[in-house]
Amino acid sequence: MTAKRIEGSLRGRQDNSGVEYVEEFDVDGLVAIDLLGRVDEALNDAGVPAMGSAAIIAGVANPAIVVTDKTAVPNGVPSSMRVTVTYKTPNNDNDNPKLNTTGVLSFFSSVSTETVREDKNGAILETSWSGPVTAIFPESASVLTIGPIGYKGTAEVDRPRFSFSLRRRESSIALIKQRAEDFVGLVNSLTWSGFPPKTILCTGIELTEQGDELRADYRFVYKPDDFDFDLIARINGRIPFNVSTGVNGGITVYSLYDEIDFNALPVSF
Repeated sequence: MTAKRIEGSLRGRQDNSGVEYVEEFDVDGLVAIDLLGRVDEALNDAGVPAMGSAAIIAGVANPAIVVTDKTAVPNGVPSSMRVTVTYKTPNNDNDNPKLNTTGVLSFFSSVSTETVREDKNGAILETSWSGPVTAIFPESASVLTIGPIGYKGTAEVDRPRFSFSLRRRESSIALIKQRAEDFVGLVNSLTWSGFPPKTILCTGIELTEQGDELRADYRFVYKPDDFDFDLIARINGRIPFNVSTGVNGGITVYSLYDEIDFNALPVSF
């Protein structure tokens, strides 16, 4: 299939509720045997802006103006549809594809944990330390140097104590399925909605039907000190007072989750 923006079709208006832009695309090469199938193909063609995607103004994406509506109608031949795309400045739940865009923050009194011995790439959680015996036992007068001593440990991959979810209208089951496969179980690789990298974990994307509408819930958990794991050496059960993240310093940082740019999601808050 090929989607082509119709030159000169862009038009816009502005009133007290905000800004609205409309543009049209011709989508050719549709192959579904029934009309409904061809409509679905046209609305979800890769060349047609997705629901919730930002308008491109002067070459820059403007997240304040997003796609809120798409309409497909036959375009003279069975293999072609004309798609009208509407962008709006969301101002209420009736025309806002990003329902609850400020996020819903809720607290939990417990956590679920998973004990792991490897990082996300399968590397054993291990570190090493070397130093004077007085670093472990300050009361000792000995100047004997110990190490380097290897140390292996386990990590508890925890689910942070607070989370939020975002709900929005959707137009494609297949698109939500793909987002779930891409994002669930991963952490943000870059700053997203003001949160630093590796502090947000996507825990679920769920789709429900409400009448003739599709609604998706995007669920996340937040961990202020990020989702990396610091393995700290213990000698005879005690942590040396001079541990550091340097070579043989006794602290090794591991990444336990794969990462992806959450800015590719159509939700923010």
